[in-house]
Amino acid sequence: MLNTLVLTASLLLPNPSSTNNPNIVSHNSASTISTTFQSDYDSLITILSYLDSLADNYFQNQTRQEKNLEILSYIRSFNATYTSYAWNFAGGPIDTDFVNFVDYHPTYGQLIREYFAHFTPIGNICTQIHSSLQGYTQQENYFLTDYWDDTIKIDLIHMFAAINGGYKLLSSGENQPLETDVFSWAGDLQTVYCQDTNNDSHEDIKSWDDIFDMPHFEKSDFYADIDAYNIVREYLNSNFNSSVGSAVYHYYDIISDYYDYRYTLFVNTATENDWFTCNSTDPVTIFQKKCFDMMRLSLDDNGVVTHIGNSPNLIKYYLLGTNNYPNSLLVRKKLGKYFSEYCLYLAGETPSITVTV
Repeated sequence: MLNTLVLTASLLLPNPSSTNNPNIVSHNSASTISTTFQSDYDSLITILSYLDSLADNYFQNQTRQEKNLEILSYIRSFNATYTSYAWNFAGGPIDTDFVNFVDYHPTYGQLIREYFAHFTPIGNICTQIHSSLQGYTQQENYFLTDYWDDTIKIDLIHMFAAINGGYKLLSSGENQPLETDVFSWAGDLQTVYCQDTNNDSHEDIKSWDDIFDMPHFEKSDFYADIDAYNIVREYLNSNFNSSVGSAVYHYYDIISDYYDYRYTLFVNTATENDWFTCNSTDPVTIFQKKCFDMMRLSLDDNGVVTHIGNSPNLIKYYLLGTNNYPNSLLVRKKLGKYFSEYCLYLAGETPSITVTV
């Protein structure tokens, strides 16, 4: 059980009344480093409660959904990778006035900005947006550490970028669950394939562990994608009045008590009635077939895999690009097979369809 007292942290906040930028505080507070940069869930929830309160004060006339999007865009903006035109289109524009309001807040500015900078890969901090971090030195790459298993590391900024992209679509009322797949786990799986420009890695992919040895899909991304997908689909999308901090708290509160919930929720949520149609009602079968479908492959009940032709949905297979080398089908087949089998293994399930490669 997480420390429930962190949810009351917002009550301690003053009422910020302006966006004035005081002098930048130096980046050498020993107390800040020792008490804030803890890679645990409780520290994250505390920081999010501060952000929720600052957003409530700054955006007094906006809806909860609009405030949530501002918070999510703020967090993703620490990593320059997620400030491109494509990401601004996917997650919404970054409000630089709000960024400055938070970063230079006299009470919590340094605490919040250095917390998220702490989880940004070395060399990727976007000082063009976060001018307060000019001169900030990142010593190493840090990750959110799992409550149960300290070998599990989560790319925190990657997770919030994925939440941002998925939540923007769902909160708009368009209800596009396909895009939430593309913005999280499916998008990364497709990126692994398209980055393998010669498809020469097929000889190296012999198990699910080999997938995470390939560029652009570290396990820290995998866990970030799983958690982002669960939080968006089951905690933010199901309750639009929930703040970001509250949604993340309730999700990780359950994870801290029921370790397997992360994976069973992911498999079940990914197989709910949405854009993917299947001739089965078995969640395991649906999940397997959906993983292959996202690799532009059709999997039948006998384990036969075939390539899917042109699709009218441009977003669905956009990240796969036009990589059609001789071994492309084999690489996509291995990615679909081992990814789906790994997720089912974590969820305590056995694949219902045997796929040979």
